[in-house]
Amino acid sequence: MVLDQNAEVVDFSANGITEIGVKALSDVLPTNTFMKTLNFSGNSFGDDGAKVNSYLSEKYFNVWKVDIY
Repeated sequence: MVLDQNAEVVDFSANGITEIGVKALSDVLPTNTFMKTLNFSGNSFGDDGAKVNSYLSEKYFNVWKVDIY
């Protein structure tokens, strides 16, 4: 997967992403230092996926908003 390294808003909403997908994306997303908003709303992941999102928003302080619902 190739992501725009300068994107401020990354929107993965309603893409059928599961916990496995969120974990895979967590390896790629930290390379974007400009990201401010990350949207995973409308996907099917449980508590583990939500934990990964929480981890991303805490570790990468430039992320201001993470939508998961």
